Amino acid sequence: MYKMIAQFFKETREEKILEECGCVCYCPNCDEPLNDCSDCKDISEGEGLYEYVCNECNVSSKFHFGIAPVPILIEG
Repeated sequence: MYKMIAQFFKETREEKILEECGCVCYCPNCDEPLNDCSDCKDISEGEGLYEYVCNECNVSSKFHFGIAPVPILIEG
């Protein structure tokens, strides 16, 4: 029962992120969505490279938003 409820909340959260951001970036370590509540900073001075730190597992990952129509995981 708990897994069903957790899955429902994750799907609802993903839908909200998609509406607000247009894409969802996931932690490469634990598959947690990163766009809505993780620590994010632009590390490329406007060129589209962002670093996220996952709130669940504290893993840092870098996504590039400027080289393709979808974010590309560069380092994670």
